[in-house]
Amino acid sequence: MAEREWEAKPIFRSYVYFLDEFKGGLFTYGIVDAQGKDTELGKSVRKIATI
Repeated sequence: MAEREWEAKPIFRSYVYFLDEFKGGLFTYGIVDAQGKDTELGKSVRKIATI
């Protein structure tokens, strides 16, 4: 197998995320810090109408 050359690891900063799981009816949001630690700040559950 050939040796790979890896580039420099990117520098990450903290960021906010929003995740909409439409079919599951779940919306979550939170932050990820520069070390990659995920902190969920909240979530909302939608009731899906049944027929």
